[in-house]
Amino acid sequence: MKFFVLLALILMCPIAGAEHPRLLVQPDEREAMREKVRNYEWAKVAYTAMKKRVDEVAAEVARDPHWLRCRLMMNWETHYVLPVTLDSKWIGGEGRAPVPTPRFAGARDWKSTHRLPSKLGHWKPYNSWADDIWLINREDGRGEWIHPSTTGQTIEIANRHIMKLAAEAAFLYWMTGEERYAKVAAPVLWTYMAGFSHVLPPRVEDPENGSQRIIGTTSFEVIHEDILILISECYDFLHGYLQKKGKDTSLIQEGIKRMVDRVIEGGLNEGNWNLFQAKIAAHGCLVLEPNETYADGKGRGYYLDLVLNAELPGQTGLMEVVKKGFDPETALWPEAPGYGFETTESILDVAILISTDPEGKDLLESPVLERALLAQAELTYPNGLSIGLGDTVNARINAEALEMLIAGARKHGNLEQEMRLTGYLMREIEGGHYDRKRQDNLYALTNYVGELRDVSAPYGDVERSYFGEPLNVLMMRLPAPQWRDSLSAAMYGTAGGHAHTNGLAIELFGAGLILGPDPGRGSSYWQRDQRHYYSRLPSHNTVIPSGKADYPLLPPRQLQMKLLAVEPGLQQEAVSERVGFAQAEFHFLKPLVSQRRTLAMIRTGKDSGFYFDLFRSRAADGAQEGHHDYLYHGMAQRGVLTDPDGEGLALEKCERLGEQHGDLEGYDYFREERCLKSETDFRARFELRFRKRSSVTMDMWMLGGEDREIFSVEAPPNHAIRNGLPSFVAKLAMPTVLVRQQGEAWSRPFVAVYEPYSKERGPAIESVRKAKGGKGVSAAVVDGKSMRVLIMESEVPGEQTSVEGFDFDGRFGVVIGRAGQIDEIYLGEGRVMGFPGMIVRAKGPLGVSASLKRGADGLWSCQASGPVEFEVEANVVLPELFR
Repeated sequence: MKFFVLLALILMCPIAGAEHPRLLVQPDEREAMREKVRNYEWAKVAYTAMKKRVDEVAAEVARDPHWLRCRLMMNWETHYVLPVTLDSKWIGGEGRAPVPTPRFAGARDWKSTHRLPSKLGHWKPYNSWADDIWLINREDGRGEWIHPSTTGQTIEIANRHIMKLAAEAAFLYWMTGEERYAKVAAPVLWTYMAGFSHVLPPRVEDPENGSQRIIGTTSFEVIHEDILILISECYDFLHGYLQKKGKDTSLIQEGIKRMVDRVIEGGLNEGNWNLFQAKIAAHGCLVLEPNETYADGKGRGYYLDLVLNAELPGQTGLMEVVKKGFDPETALWPEAPGYGFETTESILDVAILISTDPEGKDLLESPVLERALLAQAELTYPNGLSIGLGDTVNARINAEALEMLIAGARKHGNLEQEMRLTGYLMREIEGGHYDRKRQDNLYALTNYVGELRDVSAPYGDVERSYFGEPLNVLMMRLPAPQWRDSLSAAMYGTAGGHAHTNGLAIELFGAGLILGPDPGRGSSYWQRDQRHYYSRLPSHNTVIPSGKADYPLLPPRQLQMKLLAVEPGLQQEAVSERVGFAQAEFHFLKPLVSQRRTLAMIRTGKDSGFYFDLFRSRAADGAQEGHHDYLYHGMAQRGVLTDPDGEGLALEKCERLGEQHGDLEGYDYFREERCLKSETDFRARFELRFRKRSSVTMDMWMLGGEDREIFSVEAPPNHAIRNGLPSFVAKLAMPTVLVRQQGEAWSRPFVAVYEPYSKERGPAIESVRKAKGGKGVSAAVVDGKSMRVLIMESEVPGEQTSVEGFDFDGRFGVVIGRAGQIDEIYLGEGRVMGFPGMIVRAKGPLGVSASLKRGADGLWSCQASGPVEFEVEANVVLPELFR
């Protein structure tokens, strides 16, 4: 019983007019918090870690009371009142306050040639030489004075770090009553806010560039005013001490109100911006007094109503967001995962804080939040990392959001929901991706449940085929007994916020890693590599018509793929455990080009399988035909190109790619260009080697074609993987194969097979060749260790043809077996597949997907998406391929 009482206390909502603290905990919860950090191991460890780092600072402050405050980034010498900016950079200031004032951010662009010293004790005290600040040069490691305009967001990072320590010290003062902690926090908070009370809104010298509207009080974007969260936490726990020392706390309150006002006025009422603003504003308003306390009538209630119910140009209330912000069918947030995964956490952050207010309770109990959180899993690969689509990193399902929703579910007695969510959290914990003991932050300690229920992981599953319509992305999966052996891929066009101009692209997972990745965003949104490479076609696994096809990056002129077929169907049972495929089309407008891509995954054993990729591309009727460039970027130290027998290709250094040759500017980012004119089949091997784990490889087999040139280049690094693999991997140039075909690539499509495998297992495929026969059909034969696979794709479904002795009429077809035996005949959305004596046919006018397969007992069965008829005769004469 004590446990549930404790949790209820922790989650109580701030009450207008109550004593402080009122944001994360209530005044009467001190003993309950002490019991929490005594009785639960994760909380004890996290609390101890927080206390240790603050104790180290407290010891320094005991020797020098100014030790921490003097490391704030302030205008220590100039006392500027008015920040002045140009081209989204700070260029100077005007006026002079009676006290030092907080420095405005250096630049909107986060890229910087300089950094802070790694240890706080090495930061320069009173860091100011006129306008300049002292930082470490990233290239030579030497300290030097530089102008803030070149430092990116370093000033904001520094002040947030110090304010975080102050907030933690204030919390420890409230927990322990030891004044030494207050002496750490109070000078930092008062120095910053006393200076801020004199600061005027920044003057933007170039307002026509749009930055004036979104600029904050200390940052170039209001969504980066998140120092206000830390200020609010620090003030809330330190309120009583400040009053005892005779400080006028209204100075801090007015500063908080100014920050909240600017966040709401300068914000955007849609997308992730709206939610980041709500989170910042909510933390600020919850530490304020009732409306009647202030002359303008704007207190806690006023601002909280804006957070929940606003309909303003710069802010939409969260109650409206949960109704209309998420896609009603999928519950996905319509932005790239690196952003979309954060949105639910931002809403829950606020919902938990106000969960006992009537409207706050409604917000927390919205069923959309759980759906939105669990929908994230549908965009992840078997290793738990999300697709790299758009301006993103390979994110994981948000464990912090799971913790929040688990806490809310327990508070309201929703056991079923709590068990389901705990299962997903346990998957992250058991996989080593999340550790509760490392959640040594104020929000976690005060809000997460003391002990999780005993639930096995995972408590739930994902679909084999899933279409995230807001992002125009199809997820395909082929599970294996061990998740590392599973196949999983994404195919997508361009849609949603923070998307890229990627054409009809794919991303491939195998051997436990994303080996054919989408590379995420560039060094920053304001750098050339983002504008011309990472956000454009050359960085993606796609086909670029004439090397120069393009289209607008932002809605409403984005171009999207259209799904033509997918099996298993969406939310439908699969007809085969070993095969799945999808087909989509894409149309460029400049130049006018039509494309169709068929991607399939085929399992050949419990731990082996491969991808089949067929890409058709041609100019539309009446349009001039150019060439077509097929690109594949591998995650590896290097790519080795050979002929099918393993002999190295005679590639020579060349300079045929780039803007000067008529290609997109993104081609200029390719390095170490080598090329060879060749019409024959070839193989590329991409091996990713690690120091402390087994290497993994992706083999690419490509069938030859007329009028082709093969290029081997090095592409810029994969930025999306920065959180998923050792740091050296994220710095590797990506070996890339580009195959350029002159003329149309529709009747002569690109056909490739990709096989991922670990060093221990090795490759299963020994050869890939073009199949014999087949009018209007492109087909391949994959031959390997104890298996043989025939794969077919029809340019014009509805016309029956014969390939290697098999009758075929459909979009896609597969035969799996070995010499002397056939194990499975698969028909993908068609009418006929097989040969006399072993065949499956659709009954009726519509095409079906079906699998005719041999069981372990030798008996045959058929599973189909619609009415079929089939026959299997004993002692049939197999086509030559399988004899």
